[in-house]
Amino acid sequence: MKYKHTQIGWVIMIVLLLVTFGIFASSFFVDEAFGKNILMAGGLLFLVLSGMFSTLTVEITQYELKWYFGPIPLIKRSIELSDILSVKKTKTKIIEGWGIHYTRRGWLYNVSGRDAILITKSDGTTATTAMIGTDEPETLIKMLGH
Repeated sequence: MKYKHTQIGWVIMIVLLLVTFGIFASSFFVDEAFGKNILMAGGLLFLVLSGMFSTLTVEITQYELKWYFGPIPLIKRSIELSDILSVKKTKTKIIEGWGIHYTRRGWLYNVSGRDAILITKSDGTTATTAMIGTDEPETLIKMLGH
């Protein structure tokens, strides 16, 4: 392995945990069982989300660039190094936010901050872009050899 770095998304984690606490706390004020169960399920969902989106790990192996969210990589992506056309440092716009979603510059994968790398890749016929958030973009670009 050539590179591995994990960024912690403190703000996302704290916000989701506060929402989780609020949902669980509000369930104590609901008398009917169905409503209480719905709130408890919602709280559990936010607890799982806070764990899933607490970190973003980026790895460079001999053949690919991989990234995944959370300590258990349920949401993971990869690009073969040979498919990467270009990599450059970028800043995400405030409106682009954090998490996983499509932006006008391609897919965004981010847990904290606004620094990212913009990757242009080719699958042989078309070029697509993706942004991966990182708190060390220069190091990541250097390790990718771009």
